[in-house]
Amino acid sequence: MGFSQLGKNSFEHNRSLRNRRTSVQDHPYFGKGQRKGEPNPYGEELKAWQAQKSARAARLRKQIFVCILLAMLGFVLLTLFW
Repeated sequence: MGFSQLGKNSFEHNRSLRNRRTSVQDHPYFGKGQRKGEPNPYGEELKAWQAQKSARAARLRKQIFVCILLAMLGFVLLTLFW
C-alpha cells in the first residue's frame, strides 16, 4: 500500500468521523444523560472544573495586579532617589 492510498484513507476516515457526530446529545462529554430529562452525570464535574478555572483566573489577575504595583513602586523609588 503506497503513501497516497494511506493519505486518502485517513482523509476519508477523518471526514466520516466529523460527519458522524451531529448534535450536542452525541457529544461524549456534554451529551451524556441529556436525553429524556435524565440528570447530567458530568454536571458536578463540569461545575468543579469551571470553579477551578475561575479560581485560577482570579489568582492570575491578582498576581498581575501585584506585579504592576511593584513595578510602579520601583519606578517611583527609582525616580525619587536617583
